[in-house]
Amino acid sequence: MVNIPIIPSVTEIHTELLPGIDKAWKVGQVLNATVERGGENLDKILLRIGHQVMESKTPLPLKTGEQIKLLVKTLGDTPLLNIITPPTTAQIAASHLRPFISAQADWRPLIEQMIKILGDNRLPANTRPLLQQFLQHIPSPEQLSQPQTLKQFIQHSGIMLEPNLAKNPAQPTADFKAQLQQLDTLLRNVSPVAGLTSHNEQAIRFIENYLRNPQLPLLRLAQELGALIKPADMRQLISAIELQKIDTPLTTAIMQLFSHVQKNQGTATLEQLLKLVNDQNTLGELKAAVSQSIAHISQQQLLPLLRDADSTLLLLFGLPLRHDNETHWINFRIEKEKESTQQTEAGWQVTLNFNINSLGPLQASLHLKGKQLSTLFRATQSNTLEKIRSYLPMLERALQRAGIEVIKLEAVQGKIEAPQTVMSNVHLLDEQA
Repeated sequence: MVNIPIIPSVTEIHTELLPGIDKAWKVGQVLNATVERGGENLDKILLRIGHQVMESKTPLPLKTGEQIKLLVKTLGDTPLLNIITPPTTAQIAASHLRPFISAQADWRPLIEQMIKILGDNRLPANTRPLLQQFLQHIPSPEQLSQPQTLKQFIQHSGIMLEPNLAKNPAQPTADFKAQLQQLDTLLRNVSPVAGLTSHNEQAIRFIENYLRNPQLPLLRLAQELGALIKPADMRQLISAIELQKIDTPLTTAIMQLFSHVQKNQGTATLEQLLKLVNDQNTLGELKAAVSQSIAHISQQQLLPLLRDADSTLLLLFGLPLRHDNETHWINFRIEKEKESTQQTEAGWQVTLNFNINSLGPLQASLHLKGKQLSTLFRATQSNTLEKIRSYLPMLERALQRAGIEVIKLEAVQGKIEAPQTVMSNVHLLDEQA
């Protein structure tokens, strides 16, 4: 609250409301002020605003002579001004960084692509062990139910790779991001730019040059096409040719290329070329999925920089889950709250979002403070909700045996929003208020 007096320089300070303040100031107006007399938290201070010196009680320590900006929040009998604190270096950096962080899909397309490629048996020999190793590291529900094992998988989820490397330069082979980077490097060596872009005009010129001087080996020809045309675009082009939809310059050029190979080198050579092109498509799709997954992890590492300063720790990461020959995905969000006072222990808020085919979208929200725990499960399907509710008594007994005081343990049905990438500032005790 700000009481606004007029203070002559030779008189004793006294507090009175400045007449006509609602005409002099407007709500939302920003005022420039100088601290005439500073103080600590909740001390009375003197502020000079224009030609007037005013007495106020400050929520922040202010130094005599300090220049500040004040936002007019309310007028009337008890005017209220808010101190506008200048942005920190981190906040300025975050505001510049935010536009460059685009949303990235999770790892599911990559895992599906890996399983498909391993089944097709069309990988270079040195690539197969990396894919097999990656898939073998996907945990089961039983593994994630063990605290120490869960901790290891969180540490190896990719978001802690760089700090771990700073401590131990030997690259941790169990880390998901390290494995993806190794696979990305290998795929670049196999096919340097396959699947990165689509340059139709360059592809047409390349085919025309090849038809005039067909000296390239088939593998090199397939690699060059794969470098110029995205895998998805190439599949559409081949399908269009099979359906005799030769209605674009690029489909015409590729049709001429295939006809030339078949006429001059035979049907068997054309089939071999088509197989090589298909292999390039597969490698290009895998490479695109690997690059996207690395970008997804990097996004999770950067997003905490953009949060509000309401927590001392924010971790965003995802873990795949292998169950009944299916791969599911769990998005984790872990926040450590700020301590309100030195005597109050900081709380933790954990949110898990996952979607298992037989259960539908699910969300588990937990708020832990000391030994007190509040938990809310949210499901979209009524049958899933009933299943969760049937296990709540068992979960409550297990938590009590672990020394946890259960404040709240509920399950509700409702729409589940996408996982947040900024601070939620919502406590579970208030979720249904």
